[in-house]
Amino acid sequence: MSDKSTGKLGSSVAKIRFRGLYDWEGLFRLIRGWFEAREYDFFEDRYKHKAKPPGSELEINFTAYREINDYARNVIKMYFHIWDAEEVEVVRDGKKKKVWNARMLIDFTAYVELDYDNHWEYSPFLRILRNFYHKYIIKHEIDDVWTDKLWYKVNELQQECKRFLGMQSESDVYDDMW
Repeated sequence: MSDKSTGKLGSSVAKIRFRGLYDWEGLFRLIRGWFEAREYDFFEDRYKHKAKPPGSELEINFTAYREINDYARNVIKMYFHIWDAEEVEVVRDGKKKKVWNARMLIDFTAYVELDYDNHWEYSPFLRILRNFYHKYIIKHEIDDVWTDKLWYKVNELQQECKRFLGMQSESDVYDDMW
């Protein structure tokens, strides 16, 4: 079994809480394009839709992977929970457009997955060597380089989503750091 190193990231890296009008297709294209531009493998793990009288409820999970090297890879997970979703028609720039009016939570989770191909999993001795390798040989690389860089990348994605949604709480946390 591979080792998930969250390092300084913890379980949830960032969250967005939003209420109002938004273009779901545009947001999806933005997220998908962001991952493709950075060469991540992108998957939609779950799409759950419940129709309710005041509005629909949706739960959507995205997972994206990008190899750092043959031993480690970045994993970014996004969880969307959308309540009271109704499709409405608005006029923007003189054109009618269908958008969603809803409450939305976006939760970003990220970690560095080590030994994702399970090469060091075949015997107890190899697992001990793997633990030694993580704790003493590449600890600095995991905590101070890979995990730190991943945190900045997830924050960059969060800011892109906030800009797209037109949120005023947009901030700049060293977007050009990595």
